[in-house]
Amino acid sequence: MKNIKKNKLKLSLIIVVMSLILILGIFFIMSPIKYTSFVYRNGLIIFIVGIISVILSLFCIYEFCRKLFNKKAIFSINNKGIWDGVNILDYPFINWENVIRIEECNVNNVPHLKVLVNNPEQYINQKKGLKKWVLNFNLKKYQTPILLNKTYLSGSFDEFRKIILDSYNEYK
Repeated sequence: MKNIKKNKLKLSLIIVVMSLILILGIFFIMSPIKYTSFVYRNGLIIFIVGIISVILSLFCIYEFCRKLFNKKAIFSINNKGIWDGVNILDYPFINWENVIRIEECNVNNVPHLKVLVNNPEQYINQKKGLKKWVLNFNLKKYQTPILLNKTYLSGSFDEFRKIILDSYNEYK
């Protein structure tokens, strides 16, 4: 079994940034007219942006705090498959038997590993709401719902890729 530690500093920084966005959103909601400019002349637009930023930042703060303080939030690889408990999408356990292949790809200039599985709907149907929508989007755009990255993990992407590909070749 191989475990990759979560990067607590990155998770903490994301929580701080999302808290600042939350505060800014609250200001936009409380007095939208004060923040109108030559670009956004309508206070309603500022108000709507404030509501959206409050909702999204609260969601992100909740999810990242949950990952930061949860001792079970680990990235683990064993002879049965991959458990990514650090990603905020909460991927279900990825069984090696379901993996067709693993490919490298870039999503918004961030390296990811696409885990192509033979039953993507099984992984999608285990989620609800926004997480299910994101997995469906991933399936349509990248041919798989599962995109692994090391953004919230310690170490380099090269180490991450090597560990996963070596494990896949060993256990498939």
